[in-house]
Amino acid sequence: MRLDKQRRIYKINTSYLKKHKWNLDMPLHKAMKEHPELIVTIADSQLMRWIDKINGIEDASAEIQQLKDAIGKEKSKTVTTKTKQKIKELYKNLYSLQFQRDYITVVMDSVKDYDRANQGFIINGIKYRRLFGTSNGVKQRTIVFINAAIYDTIKAKIDNGRNMEMPLVPGKLEAYQALTASGSVVIPQPKGIIVVPDCITHFAEDVIQIDDSKGAEPELKHIKNYQIERNNSDGYGLMLPSYSRRVYNALTGEDGIIAGMNTRYAFEKGMVFTFDFLDFAENVAGTYEITDVWGDKRDIRDADVILTASQLKLWDSYKSWEDYHDNCVRNGYQFSTPKITPDRLENVRELNYQFLNPYTFSKDDLLQLCKPTIDTIKDVLGGDYRKAIVYLGGSTLTDKSIPKIDPYLQALMIEPQMINDPYIINTIYRNIQKRIDKAKMGTITINGNYLIVCGDPYALAQSIFNLPITGLLAAGEVYQKYWYDKGADELVCFRAPMTCYNNIRKMKLNKSQAALYWFRYIDTALIYNAWDSACDALNGQDFDGDTNLITDNPILIANTHNAPTIFCIQKKAEKKIVTEDDLIAANKIAFNDDIGAITNRATAMFDLRCLFDPASTEYQTLDYRIMATQHYQQCSIDRIKGVISLPMPQSWYMPNESMNAAERQITADKKPYFMVYRYPDLNTEYQAYIKAANSNAIRRFGMDIAALYALDHPSEEIKVFLDFYEKQMPVTMNDCTVNQICRMIEAEFDGRKRKTETAFDYSILKSGVSYSPQMFKAIQAVYTDYQARVSAFAKEAKETYIEKDDADIQRADMRDYFISQCSEICPDDKVLAEIVLDLCYRSNRNKAFAWDVCGAQFVRNLLAKHDGFLTYPTMTENKKEAEFEYYGRQYKEERIKIEL
Repeated sequence: MRLDKQRRIYKINTSYLKKHKWNLDMPLHKAMKEHPELIVTIADSQLMRWIDKINGIEDASAEIQQLKDAIGKEKSKTVTTKTKQKIKELYKNLYSLQFQRDYITVVMDSVKDYDRANQGFIINGIKYRRLFGTSNGVKQRTIVFINAAIYDTIKAKIDNGRNMEMPLVPGKLEAYQALTASGSVVIPQPKGIIVVPDCITHFAEDVIQIDDSKGAEPELKHIKNYQIERNNSDGYGLMLPSYSRRVYNALTGEDGIIAGMNTRYAFEKGMVFTFDFLDFAENVAGTYEITDVWGDKRDIRDADVILTASQLKLWDSYKSWEDYHDNCVRNGYQFSTPKITPDRLENVRELNYQFLNPYTFSKDDLLQLCKPTIDTIKDVLGGDYRKAIVYLGGSTLTDKSIPKIDPYLQALMIEPQMINDPYIINTIYRNIQKRIDKAKMGTITINGNYLIVCGDPYALAQSIFNLPITGLLAAGEVYQKYWYDKGADELVCFRAPMTCYNNIRKMKLNKSQAALYWFRYIDTALIYNAWDSACDALNGQDFDGDTNLITDNPILIANTHNAPTIFCIQKKAEKKIVTEDDLIAANKIAFNDDIGAITNRATAMFDLRCLFDPASTEYQTLDYRIMATQHYQQCSIDRIKGVISLPMPQSWYMPNESMNAAERQITADKKPYFMVYRYPDLNTEYQAYIKAANSNAIRRFGMDIAALYALDHPSEEIKVFLDFYEKQMPVTMNDCTVNQICRMIEAEFDGRKRKTETAFDYSILKSGVSYSPQMFKAIQAVYTDYQARVSAFAKEAKETYIEKDDADIQRADMRDYFISQCSEICPDDKVLAEIVLDLCYRSNRNKAFAWDVCGAQFVRNLLAKHDGFLTYPTMTENKKEAEFEYYGRQYKEERIKIEL
């Protein structure tokens, strides 16, 4: 399931508002044409649905789809002035419906700006008022504002009749309120919900404790038999198989069952996993009666869903379930889901530098780890279009997933000659180059998958019925059906963000018949036991939707030995009767997320640690600091809750004049070399330094740096020069694990020659219709605008690091805009395809425009010439029917007739 991210809002910096004296006139049509960067796309949410209802819109998603269908219907008609005008009007209505003018986000360029913004401001005649900051938004200094005219109504709905005199932590309360802005899809209301106490277990382990309460640098202690209280149900509950099927059908229109799904209700967040608690009641507990979190007796047969106290964040702000539920109904809350577990798991995933840097591998281990990545890249570079399809489209293609992949890949499945299309060649090579650069950063391919994690549902069921808690999994065990079927015995588990070796866990796979039976519906999630600190080790993960990367890679299995779990003594934020001023103050504390910077400092420490013997003081000091970084990372996360903690000592990452040579040696003030492939600014600085140093070397010694290093007997002057060169280098060049991987990948692929493009007859994409010169010129003008937008976006992406998901959304928005612009000029898709083909393929123009605007029509044209058939690669276990091999797996080609 993918959320329909079709709602558009303004996202505006305070500097822009200040420039317009906090009264901005920027109608949607003007923003779309002149300032598209102000428009962002977000998913539908409970908050959006409330605003729609206030505005008289019952189902925005349905109305949006109706408008899209109407546009498609008009485009199929004969092109006339009337149809053009109708399409233009429909697009205008579509944009208006997709655009939510009552909801905006504002990026605070300073705390002073935030104070001014909270006094209110006007955009297009609407006065806006602060609503809240979301957990992720506040980290980026971004706050949600809404139309002041509907503020009181919305605020009352968000508060949902809670006890307003209940003392709460301001930052936490706002995070709970902001759940209403979580992207979600409405699902069938359960016939009944019961909220139960959490499942708590107790055990002892040897651990490491970090405490910063006694000095500037945190104290690290090894503690034997540390008493641990574990919440086995932290963030998850249960749902019946019958309800799971009902939701699956509502979301997909098909029969099936969901292993688990994330849920949203009033002040509610977490997962519910499919577990037959009626079967448990009848055959294990021997009763249907349970006690809910308010102490009221309930019959479990009345419920489809069981939530835990950790999911319903403010359960104690209500007198009973009836009190809570009646308020939910009164305020229009809808049971909804942001995400569900997949039907099928991937079998290939990628490690990242955080997961790899804590290890110390032998050269042979590194070669074996990197070989699959190197081989798969070489396979695609070899020009086999089938392998390119698997690489770019995924290894688990099915007839159902084909309509969702990019048109150029669909085209390759229909017509193999498309491998010579310059756009497809460029796209493949661009993706490969990105893949090579990612590999240089430690993003290497392994057998594995990302899995949503869950506690032991059997233990939770025991807790619900007040039975002794044993669970089905013992300490050190997990259950996972995919890996059971593969025959794995042990799994290595990773979770980002992580800092040190102690954050990695190797777990045994439970293969009992009891687990197979009771967890039979939870086949695409990872189930943890209730009796060890694995979840604490994995940076304090809970079960409200957290994910792990899981692998049975033999190199990682052999090199993973569970280190003691680190427990960080955390400060607690003060509870109070929360005011608006308290919430604003909490926002200010949480501004400027520095988790990335803190994690990078640990990464830099790993590279410095390579310089020293493990028994040395320097190595031990850096090892201590790396572990302590987990504490500072947790402190940064807790800032959003209003917790103020001591920062990491500057001397750990910033040199000062009072330092001696030994202290300076272990100051992590530079990023490791491989980071030049992650940060464009750092790469620019590094390349400029190398260029200047080489010029200096040639000027002074008549040879470049490499030649100087190759000298058998360099002079003292050269030795001094090279020593200075190394000390001034903007990155560290030591042998941390990922630096070694980086150099290995560079040696394989740097300097390779690109495959020469062959002639391509683009007429195979045409349908043969004609067009007028006037229409060609009009589309050409749109193309010119497209080029300018793409260049501006590329510049922004190069200068600032943009997350892939955000970049994909912006790119999709830009594509949709230009599709609409072209459709208003030329509603006939076949004619439009002829125009853009001649426009882009007759000369050396940007062919991405053609595929962005007309990719779907190119595919339809190709299907028409191939009787609707395409051929796609699919995995097979039968080696006799396999037609090619890729990443150690056998593939055959499946030919199907399809409509796209």
